Amino acid sequence: MKFSMYTLAATALMAGPVMGFAGAPLRNAAFGVSTRPASKLNMSTVVDTKAALATAANEARGLAMDSIAAAKSGHMGLPLGAAEIGATLYGSAMTYNPSDPTWINRDRFILSAGHGSMFIYSWLHIAGYDLPLEEVKNFRQHNSMTPGHPEFPNSEHTTPGVESTTGPLGQGVANAVGLALSEKMAEAVYNTADHKIFGHHVFALAGDGCFQEGVSSEAACFAAHEKLDNLIVMHDANE
Repeated sequence: MKFSMYTLAATALMAGPVMGFAGAPLRNAAFGVSTRPASKLNMSTVVDTKAALATAANEARGLAMDSIAAAKSGHMGLPLGAAEIGATLYGSAMTYNPSDPTWINRDRFILSAGHGSMFIYSWLHIAGYDLPLEEVKNFRQHNSMTPGHPEFPNSEHTTPGVESTTGPLGQGVANAVGLALSEKMAEAVYNTADHKIFGHHVFALAGDGCFQEGVSSEAACFAAHEKLDNLIVMHDANE
C-alpha cells in the first residue's frame, strides 16, 4: 500500500463527535475537541469513535512506513508504536485549529523524541495542517517541510504545527516545561473573572533516551515545584 488512503480516517472521524481532524466541519466548529459531553455519548458512539481513532492510527502508520521507506532512512519504532497516542491527541484530546496554527490558546504538542519525526508529520498531515502529501513523501530531503528531526518554523523549514526544534535527548521535555510555565504566567497576568484568555495544555512525548539525560530530570523537578498541572508528559518506553 503506497501512501495509504489517510482521508478515510479523517472522514470517519468527522462522522462522529470528535472534531480534531481535517474536513469542512472543523473549519467552523470547536477546535480539536468533542462537541458533546462524555456523559451523553451512547455506547454505539463510543464504539464508532474508538474504531475511527483506530483507523486513523493505522493510516498514520502507513504514512510513516511509506515515507521512511522512500527516504531509505529514519526511525520506524515510535511512529508505529505510538500511533494510538497520536490518534487520541489529535483526534480528541487536544484543542487546536489547523487553519490557524499559531492561535494563541492552542494546546501545544512537543515530540521530545525527535528522531521519531514521522510521528508528528503524519499527524499534522492527517489533522489538516498545511503539510501537503508531497512534502510528507519528501521526508528527510533537502529543504523539505519534513526534515529528519522536527524544526521550529525558520528560514529553512516552515512546517506548521511544530512547536519546538527537538533532537538532542531531553531537550523537548525541558521545552515543554518552559511552555507550560509561560502559559501559567500568561494566565495569571491576562485572565480575569470575566474573560479566560489562556487555559491551554502542553503535551510532550519522550523516549527512554530523553529520561536518561539530566536535563529532563531537572526540568521535571522544576515543573513539580511550580505545580504545572497543565503539563502532560508521555513516556514511549522500550520494553
